[in-house]
Amino acid sequence: MRLVPENSPTTRLILFSISPLLVGALLLVRMAPDFILQIAHCPLRDMTGMPCPTCGGTLAATRLVHAHWLEALAANPLVVVVAAVYVLIAGGALAMTLVPSWRRSLALSAQEKRTARWLAILLLILNWAWLVKRYLF
Repeated sequence: MRLVPENSPTTRLILFSISPLLVGALLLVRMAPDFILQIAHCPLRDMTGMPCPTCGGTLAATRLVHAHWLEALAANPLVVVVAAVYVLIAGGALAMTLVPSWRRSLALSAQEKRTARWLAILLLILNWAWLVKRYLF
């Protein structure tokens, strides 16, 4: 894993185009959490009683925007991790935009890409196991 000079601004542009949507969603969750929690339903959980890997995500988001970190972690740990990683990456993208000499991309070898994929799959499975334990036991 190494940093190389940025060859395309696509990642930064995608981050900047998604960020206003996320800010709008967070403002909505901040202003009307009860409404959001009433309309958010998991079809899999409604039909089978079994939570999906993203169950509790809306609850975790409402807890995050109200700074209840431990409640957010209990609702869905993966949402908290993804939110933290997104904030770090978006902050880095903003810094690289403001200071062009900092523009770098992460270069991964084929083995590192495979490892990252397996790590993501493992985190998803562990998160799902946490949710099954939380909702069923």
